[in-house]
Amino acid sequence: MAVELALQVPVRGLVLLGPFTSIPAAAARHFPWAPVTVLVRDRFDTLGRAPRVKMPVVVLGGTADELLGPDMSRRVCAAFPRGRFVAVPGGPQRPLRRRPGELLTAVAGLIRRP
Repeated sequence: MAVELALQVPVRGLVLLGPFTSIPAAAARHFPWAPVTVLVRDRFDTLGRAPRVKMPVVVLGGTADELLGPDMSRRVCAAFPRGRFVAVPGGPQRPLRRRPGELLTAVAGLIRRP
């Protein structure tokens, strides 16, 4: 949803915390036995939209993300033309509380970019 909004509203940059490639992919990780690609209506296809995002993007991904796996955030980041990945030790679900410095550094890096 944040990626879609960034495509519609002019902003200087985008920060994503532990993003998913798409809702069906995230659901399939937890429910491999279910036909999630058929059941899920709202796809929120981050990978499909990412190549159209021209602004700088910082993706914070947890090295031990139990919800989506540590490599899903890296895949999302690689899809952005101006993506930069920041590995957060542990999971990124509550970075403001657990590791605020990394989040603030990533945001400050976006603000400083021309």
